[in-house]
Amino acid sequence: MRFWRGILVGLVCVSLLIGCAKEIEEEFLLMDTFVLIRVRGGNTGLVEGAKRIMEGVDSLANPISGVIARMRGGRFVLPSRLRDVVGSALQCAEATNGAFDPTVLPLVEVWGWFSTPSVPDSGVLDSALALVDWKKIKLAGDTLIVPEGMGLDLGGIAKGFAVDEAVSFLMESGVEEGMVNAGGDIRVWGDRKWKIGVRNPRGTGIIAVVELENCAIATSGDYERFFMVDGKRYHHILDGKTGFPASSGLVSVSVIAPTSVLADAYATAVFVMGVNRGLAWLESQDSIGGIVCTEDGDVLYTQDLEGRVSILGGGEWK
Repeated sequence: MRFWRGILVGLVCVSLLIGCAKEIEEEFLLMDTFVLIRVRGGNTGLVEGAKRIMEGVDSLANPISGVIARMRGGRFVLPSRLRDVVGSALQCAEATNGAFDPTVLPLVEVWGWFSTPSVPDSGVLDSALALVDWKKIKLAGDTLIVPEGMGLDLGGIAKGFAVDEAVSFLMESGVEEGMVNAGGDIRVWGDRKWKIGVRNPRGTGIIAVVELENCAIATSGDYERFFMVDGKRYHHILDGKTGFPASSGLVSVSVIAPTSVLADAYATAVFVMGVNRGLAWLESQDSIGGIVCTEDGDVLYTQDLEGRVSILGGGEWK
């Protein structure tokens, strides 16, 4: 792994190498974030089709208003696309030994992340924590079995899944290259090398650029959603083993993977794992790379990113 001090990696933003062919793009609000679809070799009808696919994923997987929100304790027959989202979430939970856990919904609720966040009473927190265990969720074909009191929060993977579905549609429709960006969950395809900028989550501006080709990147960080109590930061990335926001010594994690589903889920998982375990896990994975930024102002990135990362600036923070 390569080490840098004082470089912050945060929510991903995009710049790209401009081609000579006409490009089509559309930006819209979905999943509580801005989505940008930019393609070359397509048309507005295909872009609209990709947008509708992403809206369809949101209608299924949104933890507040989607179909999944009503599946609390019981046996349910899933629409095929929702089955695929849930299946992907459980596979990522298994691959990360529960560092990514889609059953944290009771914890999300008692921390108030769907309304006004606050630190829950210890008894309430313990009761919610007892309902978190991805291994208790059963998916057999189209049938989902959820134990009483449990529920699924697919927020850590749904954006990535929606991006992948949109990209698959565009590629199958003959779009030769493009990019879909859902609030920093980005996937690019085609012959072009794309320049993906990362910004400072404790400040402003672009501080690093990663060159990507036919892959995805996603970022999880403690700056995205948080509140402060007596000088302590409480963020939304919850550890399913403790019930509290992950206290892993990290500020942010960016993961590069073949698909947005993997980049999305694994960024969350590595944040929960922490510096040493997270980096070791990333290095053990095929075709997966990552950049982790610590509370002490250090940044480390996996060996496979050597030569693909350009550092533009930085400074220490504590």
